[in-house]
Amino acid sequence: MPKNCTVDASLFKFKAKKLVKQLKLDEPKFVREQGASLARLLAKVTPPFLDGKFPKMSGKGYQGGGVKNVEAAGNRAIKKDLGRIFRIRDREYLEFLHRTTGKLTNVRQNLKTKKGVSYLVDVDEINYDSVSRAIRFHQSKRLSNGRTPLYKGDKGIGRWKSRDVMWITAEIWNAVFEAKARNVGMSKAAFASAAVQLGIKQKPPKYISRHILGSGTRVTELKNPSKVTIKARAPGLAHVVKNLKKVERFHTVGIVKRLEALIRADAKKAGFKTR
Repeated sequence: MPKNCTVDASLFKFKAKKLVKQLKLDEPKFVREQGASLARLLAKVTPPFLDGKFPKMSGKGYQGGGVKNVEAAGNRAIKKDLGRIFRIRDREYLEFLHRTTGKLTNVRQNLKTKKGVSYLVDVDEINYDSVSRAIRFHQSKRLSNGRTPLYKGDKGIGRWKSRDVMWITAEIWNAVFEAKARNVGMSKAAFASAAVQLGIKQKPPKYISRHILGSGTRVTELKNPSKVTIKARAPGLAHVVKNLKKVERFHTVGIVKRLEALIRADAKKAGFKTR
């Protein structure tokens, strides 16, 4: 489900603020640049991830890996999520179940094969003709992190074997996948949009940039005190919220190191020895 995330991209540490004044930098401009850099970093640590692993935060870029590889990782995650809640069955069989039981939901009935062998049909929903219904079913099963729950199967008497599962045709499965695949990059676009609004020069990959206009991300800038606030909302941001402190610390250390390097460079130009 969509998750809200608000980020204060001001000078997080007093030390960084002090160094900016020492270097006589344009503080609002510097904060804006660092806000853009932080937004790009947050896009990187927003799913999808290559091989499902949290990416290295060092280096520039909107994703931790090659564009095609990360986009493909997003598609694999979608297939995994759909596989938890959908099972593919022949359309003729699903139509037969509908005719025989008179139900499309809560189908719990003993039937017989052509050879007279008894078997139990036990499934929450069957669907042979509606892509939109399958999409709504998927949406209803999504957790707060945007993923679907892990299917644990039958846990014993009283637990249905296909609880929270819909039986669908291969055609419906493919249509749902294609619809969801078009959303890959949407979560990353929430922060990539902020980076673009703050003037970063690096362009996001196409699978991310296609969602920027509809992201709804809001960026607020103040000059006294210098401050940038980013308000984003998208599925998948729960992972960012969980790791936000770690990301902010990493970015703050980077700011301080950059400023200290500038001071050393200035001192060296003036003839002072530096370490």
